[in-house]
Amino acid sequence: MMSGGTAPIGAKTNVTSSQQIQGENLNYVYLKAKFSEFPSNFSRVIVSVETHDQGWASVPGSESYFDLKIVDKNGTLLAEKSRIIENYSEKQFSKKTYTLNRNDQQLGSFMVGENMLQLIARSQYPGWQNHVKSGEIKFE
Repeated sequence: MMSGGTAPIGAKTNVTSSQQIQGENLNYVYLKAKFSEFPSNFSRVIVSVETHDQGWASVPGSESYFDLKIVDKNGTLLAEKSRIIENYSEKQFSKKTYTLNRNDQQLGSFMVGENMLQLIARSQYPGWQNHVKSGEIKFE
């Protein structure tokens, strides 16, 4: 852990992926970041993805989306925010961003140590598709 607002040797400021995924009934950990590997004095986490869904929808709510979870070192769920980013009737990739403040009442107290932040790409039902071209979790 860090002290005095300085980063540990080799501390990261972001984690990225250019892995392209797609699918129906998707429940895929697309990005993950262990808090101990990042500067402890961060004030916010910025999640960005380049994504789209199947390009059509018959009813509102039939979109693909992303969840943000915090799990402990054993994989036990500590906290989550659902549907932080959603796709709805989009045929082309577009970049979407979500900002999470460190003092968030739901997740803030879990943003420490060996706990891990996970960005989950989801598409809940048959016909719902999530296409992901790239993503980033940035600590500022």
